[in-house]
Amino acid sequence: MPPPRPPRAPLPPRAGADPSTFPAHSPWAAPQSHIPPPAPPSSRQPSPRRAETYLRRITQPDRFDGPRPSVFQRSSQLLAGGLSILAVGWLVLWQDYGNGEHCFSPVSWQEDREAEEIVDSVTEGLY
Repeated sequence: MPPPRPPRAPLPPRAGADPSTFPAHSPWAAPQSHIPPPAPPSSRQPSPRRAETYLRRITQPDRFDGPRPSVFQRSSQLLAGGLSILAVGWLVLWQDYGNGEHCFSPVSWQEDREAEEIVDSVTEGLY
């Protein structure tokens, strides 16, 4: 004979339900469960540089583009863009998708023909 199942936990109340109607053993009946949590106390004061930046931003609402990105942000954006262009180029031109024809076949064939013409023109002058 299997052991008896433990009793189920009570379901949460429906929206707008009266808390006084909850059973006394329900965790949803606790008064603290209906109070929003307070914001954590902040003992840190912003640095003068951060405070000046914040004040400059809120006093110049017409500047929609915001402050200039840092050098690291800009260089990482350029690096990501360059890598994505290289990845797409490799996937379209040189990725091996098997023996069947696929959506990049015409582009790949055209690239192969142009590369072969370049090689032929270079090697033609050598012989």
